[in-house]
Amino acid sequence: MIHPTALIDATAEIHPTVKIGPYTSIGPNVRIAEGCHIHPFVRIVENVAIGKNTVIHSHAVIGDAPQINNHPHEPEGRVEIGEGVTIREHVTIHRGSSLEHYHTRIGNHVVLMVASHVGHDCTVEDYALLHNQVALGGHCTVGKYARVGGLSGVHQKIRIGEYAIVGGMSGVETDVLPYGLAYGNRIHLRGLNLVGLRRNGFDKKIIHEARHAYDDLFGEKQLSFKKHFDAFCLAYEKSENPIILSMMRFIQAGGARALCMPFFKESP
Repeated sequence: MIHPTALIDATAEIHPTVKIGPYTSIGPNVRIAEGCHIHPFVRIVENVAIGKNTVIHSHAVIGDAPQINNHPHEPEGRVEIGEGVTIREHVTIHRGSSLEHYHTRIGNHVVLMVASHVGHDCTVEDYALLHNQVALGGHCTVGKYARVGGLSGVHQKIRIGEYAIVGGMSGVETDVLPYGLAYGNRIHLRGLNLVGLRRNGFDKKIIHEARHAYDDLFGEKQLSFKKHFDAFCLAYEKSENPIILSMMRFIQAGGARALCMPFFKESP
């Protein structure tokens, strides 16, 4: 199952069912679980664990050093890839910046399309999808079932919430609300990801309640969003709607970046 031209380090642990194509290179401290298919000309550098039934296409580079200026040459963290992941041609995934504290993690059934990049210390959760040539800076989080459109650039330390969608060719420099729809040269929130909610089987009543809550939260420009959000939390503290609760938790948790907000037109 391993082509004779492949270069495999002696410390690599490879399940007997794994297929490895010609001229692929697998370095030290790599573990590849059963049912994986590694296409020709793939480079898996070091400190990488790959879950069952993952497919890695040609010219992908997994587990190379993090791109950090003045980063000390010491053992870095790992790359942990889940089960059933699809990694297309020319994808790059950099390993974590710290062996003890930071790792780069890809969840189960994630799809990374052609030439997308996952920077050091990122987390891409289950069923997320990065379209062609999406670039994630270091320490980003992409929530489960989220989608990021092609050619989008995501600033380091950005959070993209679960089931959110970012339109193509967007500059993402603020956190994207769970279930939100955002796009633009510098993104603005444009509403909820209604198409994604319906495709994923959310009940109509839940979606209707979430739209009403979204309008309450972002219906008009507030002089103090914090005060408005505090009032919003009081109004919806007894809600059992999973979308509303997820949005509230995301905002309450905060992050290194500001929250992506709607585009409010200036008064004439």
